[in-house]
Amino acid sequence: MEHTTDTQHATPDLPRAGRTVLLLLLLFCIGIIAITVINSVTSRLLKQLEQQGANERARQFIAEDISRTVSAMELDFLRMATSTSLRRQAMIREEINGLLKRVHLALDVLQQGGSFDRQVGLNLEGVDQMEHRVVYKADPGDTTNLLAAIELGPHLELIEAKAAQVAVLLQRREQARETGSIPRLSAAEMETKLFFKETSSLFVRLHENTNRIFYESTTRMQQVEATLAAQQERYRNAQTLLVGLVLLIVLIVGGLLGRQISRINYRLQTSNLDLQRANRAAEAALRLSRAAEYEICLRLGRAAEFRDLETGQHTRRISEMAATLATLAGLSQEMTELVRLASPLHDVGKVGIPDQVLLKPGKLDEQEMQTIRLHTVLGEKLLAEAGNFPSLELGRTIALQHHEKWDGSGYPNGLRGEDIDLTARIVTIVDIFDALLSERPYKKPFSMEQAVAIMQEGRGTFFDPQLLELFMQHLSTFVAIRNRLQDNQEERELAGRLLAGRASEVPA
Repeated sequence: MEHTTDTQHATPDLPRAGRTVLLLLLLFCIGIIAITVINSVTSRLLKQLEQQGANERARQFIAEDISRTVSAMELDFLRMATSTSLRRQAMIREEINGLLKRVHLALDVLQQGGSFDRQVGLNLEGVDQMEHRVVYKADPGDTTNLLAAIELGPHLELIEAKAAQVAVLLQRREQARETGSIPRLSAAEMETKLFFKETSSLFVRLHENTNRIFYESTTRMQQVEATLAAQQERYRNAQTLLVGLVLLIVLIVGGLLGRQISRINYRLQTSNLDLQRANRAAEAALRLSRAAEYEICLRLGRAAEFRDLETGQHTRRISEMAATLATLAGLSQEMTELVRLASPLHDVGKVGIPDQVLLKPGKLDEQEMQTIRLHTVLGEKLLAEAGNFPSLELGRTIALQHHEKWDGSGYPNGLRGEDIDLTARIVTIVDIFDALLSERPYKKPFSMEQAVAIMQEGRGTFFDPQLLELFMQHLSTFVAIRNRLQDNQEERELAGRLLAGRASEVPA
């Protein structure tokens, strides 16, 4: 009788529990749909803002180039004033005309839209510079660029006229010098000084106008970035709220169903306990072996990087980023682990490069370039006959090929496309990305926007285009790895002291 009563009390609870689970599952589905909709709408909005920001960055890039070109033009006028060679003066005048054409081209792009490029120094071994190109889309309703062109046009025409006049003045000065007449030479010198004094004031006004364009571009870009940041913050808050709601529902549903599942799991865990212990022991032994092999590769790679004044974190960053990109590229877990072990060996051949080449602060001549390119061959020779150690054997391939380029213009063998080993193509991407963003005692880092733009310019020439696209799709993952493995201050200070000490030992 007592048992019957308990059953009668318990039975009505079962339908209510089922309805509760169904209601929670319905709320879960609604939450997922809401997250998807918000993500889709916000993604379109953020993409539009990012495109607008990229367009403003292109405008700022062009405005900065105009300012640089005007400064170069002013310097050429001063060089012409101090030159006594008519041939040299003619060459400088041609250079001024070329700079004027470049400013006119930049103003045309700002008014009508189009592409604009400039050479950017990279300070990488074997590569001096890369062309950086931006594309600007003009807004027909924006009169700012038209007003800028109207303001700059008369000044540019005056400079063009001054460039023609200065040739006559300087020729007259040289003729006076040849006559040996002191009064005539003094008069010519005075006339030249007055001319360049007037030209200097013209450049002051021109700089004011060009600086105004750059300031307006910077202000507009900051406004777009502020709007983008605010939208991203609102998106994150909404997403956090919905994700929290979904997680709460999942926890409640899991609590209702977990009792039965925990009983089944308990029996399974009990039966598999011995097997798990055996697996843990085997995995621990394997991890110990892998860790030892990894440390060997890191130390070998660190020995080479130490000569080049790199930090130990650079070696670890290359290892982690290369393994991540290998996983994204679909390599097996075993091959990805080999990439992680072998990638620190990419520059091991630098141990054989002379200090006067490796530490030279300026531009390398052709013979020095050939010397530094030998580090790929030296690394391959150093790791030869390592067949019993797969990581060293793969490191040998990476060391030899990581400076080959997709278009066949790399070294040492000029391999092209898929003739380059996939692992070497992976290391090429992460190595150049880390080098662009890294600070060294002899160079400042590029900004993230500059680094990404430079990497994109290398698509299909420097880099495997599909691998680069995969890298860019997951750029935040690689940035997170860099942030986690930052160079510490102690290592940077040590690199600076070593640079100062070793540079004093390197012959000039």
